[in-house]
Amino acid sequence: MSHTTIIRNRLRILIIFLSVFGVALGQKAGFKSMFESEQQIRSYFANNIMLLDPLEGEYDIDGAGEYVTPFVHQYYPHSKYKLYIVCNNNQFKVYAKADGDFDESNFRIEPVGETNAYWMYYHSTATRIYLQDNLHFSANFKLDHASAKEFTGNNRLSPSVSILLTNDCVKVYPTATMYANAARKAQEEAKPTEWTGTGFALNNNYVVTNYHVVEDAKTIFIQGINGDFNHKYSADVVTTDKYNDLAIIKVKDVDISSVSIPYAIKTGTSEVGEEVFVLGYPLTSTMGEEIKLTTGVISSKTGFQGDVSIYQISAPIQPGNSGGPLFDSKGNVVGIVSAKHKGAENVGYAIKTSYLKNLMESTVSTNILPQTNRMGGQNLSGKVKLAKNYVYYITCSSRGYSSSSANYHSNSLPKQVPIERTPINVNTIIQRILSNMVPVSGGDFIMINFEGTEEKISIPNFSIGRYEITQEEWQAIMKTNPCNSSGQVGPKIPIFNVSWEDCQEFIKRLNNITGKKFRLPTEEEWEYAASGGQESHNYKFSGSNQSDAVAWYSSNCDKKIHNVGEKLQNELGLFDMSGNVKEWCGDIIDNSKIQTLRWTPGNSRIIRGGSWLSGSQECGVSVRNFVSPDVRDVGVGFRIAQ
Repeated sequence: MSHTTIIRNRLRILIIFLSVFGVALGQKAGFKSMFESEQQIRSYFANNIMLLDPLEGEYDIDGAGEYVTPFVHQYYPHSKYKLYIVCNNNQFKVYAKADGDFDESNFRIEPVGETNAYWMYYHSTATRIYLQDNLHFSANFKLDHASAKEFTGNNRLSPSVSILLTNDCVKVYPTATMYANAARKAQEEAKPTEWTGTGFALNNNYVVTNYHVVEDAKTIFIQGINGDFNHKYSADVVTTDKYNDLAIIKVKDVDISSVSIPYAIKTGTSEVGEEVFVLGYPLTSTMGEEIKLTTGVISSKTGFQGDVSIYQISAPIQPGNSGGPLFDSKGNVVGIVSAKHKGAENVGYAIKTSYLKNLMESTVSTNILPQTNRMGGQNLSGKVKLAKNYVYYITCSSRGYSSSSANYHSNSLPKQVPIERTPINVNTIIQRILSNMVPVSGGDFIMINFEGTEEKISIPNFSIGRYEITQEEWQAIMKTNPCNSSGQVGPKIPIFNVSWEDCQEFIKRLNNITGKKFRLPTEEEWEYAASGGQESHNYKFSGSNQSDAVAWYSSNCDKKIHNVGEKLQNELGLFDMSGNVKEWCGDIIDNSKIQTLRWTPGNSRIIRGGSWLSGSQECGVSVRNFVSPDVRDVGVGFRIAQ
């Protein structure tokens, strides 16, 4: 081949790629330009950053392609370009820059409802793109015949020709820092400079309150210690769980006697109808700083939209009650008051104390939960008199500096609030994983062994994830999402298409970040937890004898995987241990010991729980399957243990 021919071929390839983006060829998208330069677009992004559609931004593009005929399979070389995606009145325009030329491109974009998905068109060919972490997407086209003719400029192109285009698109502007700074600024402008709440004493000078009480506070002061409202004592944030709206703070310059705390923290579940009372400091500007008492009952063991982490209560609560204790009739603390339901009278919410225990165990080295209840024999007035010196008035300010501010997990995901458009911070995911580890008390149970006979198994204490690991959690740790190619993508959808070996790598990275020793559960631990542990009712499925109540499986899943936690929990508060996706266990099994696999050499791994592709019978807690550790399947995910 001559040197001149080589140059002509290279120029032809370059022109083909430029035509995709509509650059320097005079091709317009059919509407008037809004911008004439990348500088104008960047100014628009910077000035309107809080109003941008998540997809809007400047992207670096790595493009490649394939030209396939029955006789030739040619790969186009990688080429780098810029795309600028802007949205005006829900109408998207796409601009491109290549070799210094800036113009509108031939791409069209349409949103898919209120999701992170969009349709992207090149002429008459469409592909669905998914914006990941507000940072990147892949646009892969298999051109239809009409689009292929436009692409090549050859109106007589044979229908047997296939053209595949691959574009990896990474957002470079606005930057993650710009989004974070803009969100922080808007949040600061929207919040008052000073606000109040309630907290109550734990052991060793620790105090518990709501996360939203101390959120963004640069100074925190506590009044009411030993009944003294004349002195304000400074406090620092020790740890927070924004997802469950909890914070543990520590008071300085004064000692709170742990042995004098008159109540115990009860971490078991209270029942509907139990009498409860609330202490706190609501509406102090009009009602004064004296502690206030309200009474009621537990109306429901789940809260807003079926949230299992909170109780619904009838005791009236008002602004300022947030962070206060919810007592049962015996004087045990069973919840932390969190919110009032707007538009509903006598409806409030309190976070279950089991979530406080999870937060404490994940971050504090000693048990700081009071264990001795001295209020049980008192009437209500006596209980209030004993408890009030340990229920505190908290004042927070966004002015000044608090040394504790560095300890805030301020990027963690808010409860019952849509995911923010700023990129997810790993600390967010770590905190959520830690707070959703459920302690399981060990015990004995009967399990069917490999020989098909019953065997008594003794299980020591351990912890297991409340939910299957989600795509959002996987992506934060691994920086990839193996589910992208399946079309079943979402932050709360469990991860799948991951092998046993992939899970080990995830756990290794998680342990390196946290310093903990997470692992896959053993098969025995998995079945014990799925069966309800010491709280077991011996259900066939995890939490019920009715598969529809607790499991997504082939007959009720609508041909898709569902978000974690949509079905009922089991006796331990665990979700989806029947159905949705099967779950890897840590066990390595010699195939020669498995009767059904005697002809297969090597080792297998155990998967449990059934999936959205399974029949209901496969979702039973005692059903096991075996598979090679390198298998990646749309029906297999995992949860972690410790």
